[in-house]
Amino acid sequence: MLKVLPKSYFRNYIRIRFSIISSCIVFSVCSISFAEPFAYNERSTYFDQLEERARLLSNKLDAFARSDFNANDKFKDNSVGRLTGFADADINASFVEISDGNSSAPFLPKSEEVEEDDLSEEITMENQIGRYYIQPFIGMSVPPHQISFKGLPHSAEIKTEIGHAVGINMGRRWKNFEAEIHYGYINTEFKKTIFPFPYSSPQHTSGQSELFVGGARLGYGVPFGEGGWFRFASGVGFANRKDVLNLDYLGKITPYFGSETVFTYDFLFSLGYEVKKDLDVFVAYRALAMIGKGNFEDATMHLLELGLGANF
Repeated sequence: MLKVLPKSYFRNYIRIRFSIISSCIVFSVCSISFAEPFAYNERSTYFDQLEERARLLSNKLDAFARSDFNANDKFKDNSVGRLTGFADADINASFVEISDGNSSAPFLPKSEEVEEDDLSEEITMENQIGRYYIQPFIGMSVPPHQISFKGLPHSAEIKTEIGHAVGINMGRRWKNFEAEIHYGYINTEFKKTIFPFPYSSPQHTSGQSELFVGGARLGYGVPFGEGGWFRFASGVGFANRKDVLNLDYLGKITPYFGSETVFTYDFLFSLGYEVKKDLDVFVAYRALAMIGKGNFEDATMHLLELGLGANF
């Protein structure tokens, strides 16, 4: 015999199931509603980070585009996220600017850099070697093969020997032009005296010629290579010329002495190289012409000089 449950049982059963389902739904809704703020916070942080990155990139792009970039004027309209300053930028300007956020000073345009490079590439004796210089030197003097002597009733020629020289040059440079004063001492020896026919044969002679020379020169120099230079100059001056001749003539030694101040002019060519900063070594050739006076005729000395130069 079948038993049938009463209707109240089914009603209670349905009511319990409905309560359970309703509780689950309410719990789920509450869970979602409480979880949404956290998810919302994470999204907000993420968007803030994106906005900060966009702002930094905009700063760099604005610094790249503007030659007169000023850190105090950067991004006046940050809320819109719009790049400012492009209207003021010169698109054809050729420059590169680097900014790390702490400094806004741009590099100079390439055109200005080229102009400065062109100025720096103008190499002269003044800016490469030095404005002032002092050049002490020693050298070898090569006198003319013979000097005419007029102290006898007839003409005679005095044979000479190679001598030596020492001196100093001091000058000032204006770009490649130079002006200097110089002073030096030159000594040569007399070897023998030759008389014309039909007088006696060459006679042994002793003596010397001394020159104390001072003068001024104007010149022009050109630098080349790494520290090399050459220059040429010409000038005038005066020399105190002292000649002493001991002549063995007809078995008798007769001395002849001469001392006079003579006018000189010279031509110089020198070649130098900078061995270290503000110090160079040089060699020079100088032709020194002297006006004749007294018993000794005019003569031209050839000087080979070697020296050191201090530049400052």
